[in-house]
Amino acid sequence: MMVNILSSICIWWILFDTLKSFFFPKESDTTAKSKEEKNPFFTAKIKRVMIFALLIRLLFFIYGFVMTISWYSNQGDSEIKALEVFSTGDGIRYEMIAKSGYSAYMPGETELRNLCFYPLYPFLMRIVNVFVGNMQLAGILISVICFCVAMTLLYKIVEEDYGEKIAQTAVILISLAPHSFFYGYVMTESLFLMLTLLAWLFIKKRRWGIAAFCGMLSALTRNFGVLIVIPYCLALWKEYREIWKQKEYRKAIQGFIFNGMWLGLILIAVGVYLGINYYYGGSCFKFMEFQTGFWRHRPCYFGSGIQGMLQELFSEDMPKRMLYVSRIPNVLNIFFFLGLLLVSFKEHKEDYVLYATIYFMICTSDLSQMSLSRFMVVLFPIFIFLAKKVSHNKVYFYSVIAVEIIFGMYLYSLKLLGFKIF
Repeated sequence: MMVNILSSICIWWILFDTLKSFFFPKESDTTAKSKEEKNPFFTAKIKRVMIFALLIRLLFFIYGFVMTISWYSNQGDSEIKALEVFSTGDGIRYEMIAKSGYSAYMPGETELRNLCFYPLYPFLMRIVNVFVGNMQLAGILISVICFCVAMTLLYKIVEEDYGEKIAQTAVILISLAPHSFFYGYVMTESLFLMLTLLAWLFIKKRRWGIAAFCGMLSALTRNFGVLIVIPYCLALWKEYREIWKQKEYRKAIQGFIFNGMWLGLILIAVGVYLGINYYYGGSCFKFMEFQTGFWRHRPCYFGSGIQGMLQELFSEDMPKRMLYVSRIPNVLNIFFFLGLLLVSFKEHKEDYVLYATIYFMICTSDLSQMSLSRFMVVLFPIFIFLAKKVSHNKVYFYSVIAVEIIFGMYLYSLKLLGFKIF
């Protein structure tokens, strides 16, 4: 297995460096520039980013298929359903919701624990399944397409705020992050990231209604979707504060109130999810019973959560397998993200910093957060902060990429072999 992983790392490094040079050339040709002037969004750069993102996902799939087939063939298992490799854990529950709704019980369960999962992703799976005829394939296609769109949105947003170099670096860093393999699974990471970035882009363009609608869809994908109110409110305040300073008081008040009301769409999303819980479970907060009971989530102050996860590393009761595949990566991510926040927050806009900080605080406000690293991989401002630090220094840049690939291949390989990485 070690030879398999090491050789894979070498190949991935070569492929990555080649793809980077091809899709992100140092100079753009004049033809591309002339086309970009005609189409301000779908430019040659954006096309390269989308193709780069798609090829990264394809490389993940190829490695996943090859390693899974070789491993299970050596174990004497001739019947291998390739798509099942990318639909494990929560993905199985999303499949069940897409097929049978929230009223169906998982095999071996007597409670409707699927109420803990948000409705938009399985709803889209059900629609796509009509065309592809396979629920797992439908989920994977949604994840891959959303990831590619998300990378183009990230590039567009970062390019406007920081320039082309940092935008390129941010896309590369998030695409190769250690837990980025989840972007190709039957999971909500890609959809959530795309909708959040889409809302962010429309906030920047002051398209309040469309931004709030995208925020509503994001909140129907994950509970973290409601955090889009942070950049929304900051942008709204800045917009009408300037009008207020020009002594157009009536216009400022009316605009602030009217465009602020669009946030009601996000409240509607929360209401829909609570309504689902009430209809099927008899309580708007039925999901909390399962979160604290079955999944053993224990909400706490974020500082206590960080301390608790650190103490678990030295607990004699912690299974070694869980320690190496979940707890240690979680703690490493916590301190890396926290350190990056501390050294970067003065260099960036308030919306990025506040969103990242509050998201981080919520992620760590749990004494038993097994999925922390997966939740953090969609925290895109962190990758922008990191990109700004390393984009102009090749040594730093390639050192970070090397760590991402090594750490990522280790975790991805364990996930493919059936280890419980949530």
